[in-house]
Amino acid sequence: MSMDRALLIIYTIGSIASFLPQIIKLIRTKSADDFSLLAWVLFVVTSGTWCLYVWLYTQDAGAIFMSLLDAALNITVLIQSIYYQKYPGGRKHNIRG
Repeated sequence: MSMDRALLIIYTIGSIASFLPQIIKLIRTKSADDFSLLAWVLFVVTSGTWCLYVWLYTQDAGAIFMSLLDAALNITVLIQSIYYQKYPGGRKHNIRG
């Protein structure tokens, strides 16, 4: 394993581990009152930019996959944050029969 690959794996694991508690909190509490939407928008923009960089300059399938995973999780948190700020506690679905 090259040093570049090892650093990429460490970066990806660290990045995912850093916001995993936020994902768990969103799912458990169904509330985004403590979340800054601006911060998550910036996380999505930077992870998207990183994906573009990795794709254009490394073309390494493993690096691209890890970068996309990081970006997808950031986008998930952003979408959940927006949703739970609009519908605190989650939306109650009414099924009409």
